[in-house]
Amino acid sequence: MKPNTRGRIHSIRVVVEHGAIQSASQVLGFLSGVLIVRALDKTEYAQYSVVIAIIAAASVIADSGINATVMAIGGRVHGDSAATASLFSRAFRVRYVFGIPIVVLSCAWSSVLLAQNGLSWQGCVLLASIAAFTLLPTMAAGLLRVHYRLELRARYMQVVDIGAALLRLVVVLVGMALGVVSSSFLLFGGLLVSALVFVAFWRGARAGEMLRARPTENASEFWANIRRVLPMTVFLVASEQALLAIASFRGDPTIVAEMSALSRFAVAFVVLNAIVSDIIAPRFSRAPNQLSHLRKMVLGAFSAYFMVVVVFVFSVWLFSPLLLGLLGPGYAGLVFSLVLFAVGYGVANLAQAMNVISQARGWVHWSWTYIPLSIVTLFLCAFVLPLRSIDDVAVMFVLQCSPALVTQLARIAAGLSRVRAQGSPRRTA
Repeated sequence: MKPNTRGRIHSIRVVVEHGAIQSASQVLGFLSGVLIVRALDKTEYAQYSVVIAIIAAASVIADSGINATVMAIGGRVHGDSAATASLFSRAFRVRYVFGIPIVVLSCAWSSVLLAQNGLSWQGCVLLASIAAFTLLPTMAAGLLRVHYRLELRARYMQVVDIGAALLRLVVVLVGMALGVVSSSFLLFGGLLVSALVFVAFWRGARAGEMLRARPTENASEFWANIRRVLPMTVFLVASEQALLAIASFRGDPTIVAEMSALSRFAVAFVVLNAIVSDIIAPRFSRAPNQLSHLRKMVLGAFSAYFMVVVVFVFSVWLFSPLLLGLLGPGYAGLVFSLVLFAVGYGVANLAQAMNVISQARGWVHWSWTYIPLSIVTLFLCAFVLPLRSIDDVAVMFVLQCSPALVTQLARIAAGLSRVRAQGSPRRTA
């Protein structure tokens, strides 16, 4: 058998194994999510969903190209343990200097939305505090994942993810068995799981040695990439939060709950995104700087992901009665909204996959294009859609996701153009 053929077979096997294990993890997560939807009334589920959305948004903003910078530089210094430790030492410092203010602002914003969704001020303080203490280990664990990706240690991440999914399911089941399921109980359980995930990643990567290492002198490179990526990231998150805010202020907790419940089925993309982040992106980061090779990798990844999106949307439409039945009788009859959310999440996750791939190479130029595109989209939605029903919110969601995909394609085109302009020199190992 030819070496190239053996290499392709090995790559396919790695992807299939990684996808299978991630699928098991996401099935557990999906079960937890469905149980939560059915266990909480719509008002409390809306409050729970607000906190989860804020945690996810703050995690994205707190990254803003930091992980991508580590991935891009780490691909070049791979094999030099001292240089890698120094790189992560700098990354941790930048992450928390940049991230702590974001945690504070996120908690304040979550309190506003929680109050709008019917929670008392004491409840707002409690849930916002849980969100803050969840974000601290989450930010560290997100950075440590880059270490495992650069080392191609996907199996370790899989074991941790499976364990975390099992623990979350146990938390839900215990709460249901004891009759104490509530948003605060579930969020506190999530905090404990996040802390355990952080500990597992910390010990496995020997992160203590990273923090003791002398930080690299390239802090300016981190901050430069943050400045390039942050505008797009802020507008991307603001676009998502605008949807949540509009549903909270112009609608009611019922719409927020329905929007969040219908989003549960987007968990199918988590498996594919894990493959992109843990398998494809590291190889893209370490690939030779050859235009034809990079273009082939990008085109292959985009085409494969696009086909998955098409199959996903068609499957959601075909099985919509069954899927809505899983959520319970309170969500029956939302077929149109469900399909629209499937389309929106398909576009959004395709954009996210392209974002991970482009950032793995340090292709962050033209990120600013997202800003005018998102402003135009929000302007159209605000003046055309009444945004007082779940159908209106679903239409807005699809429109909001489109600028992100256009921006990622522009970034990839710019990155490939820069490679062409450089004359395709070989990268150093």
